[in-house]
Amino acid sequence: CGQHPDAPVIIDHVGMLGTARHSTDAEIDALAKLAQHPRTMVKLSAYGALSKEGPPYLDVLPIVRRVLDAFGPDRCMWASDSPGQTTPPHSYEASIALLAEHARFLSESDVDKLLHGTAKHVFWPS
Repeated sequence: CGQHPDAPVIIDHVGMLGTARHSTDAEIDALAKLAQHPRTMVKLSAYGALSKEGPPYLDVLPIVRRVLDAFGPDRCMWASDSPGQTTPPHSYEASIALLAEHARFLSESDVDKLLHGTAKHVFWPS
């Protein structure tokens, strides 16, 4: 990121933080540190792998919040994580609801950006 600051970098699945165990503060801090690079973005997905509790993935909210605090909604986007997010007990409904309903720290505008605005801007700029 530092050597090629104009190259866009999109980190999938929240960097798969702690998928074999609970994410550590150091791992989350390392991901958040990448926010210093303005062309670095994060896809918010893989909740089934990140959560110890499963749907509705409320235990993932602290990670989501820290990532959003670092990158902002203009550099984060929801991702489908197909087929992982469609294998029961996981569902797109539960994945989307984490941001749209349970992340009460997000504004309606933030949710709009996360669910489609940021991706549209990144992949289909006008």
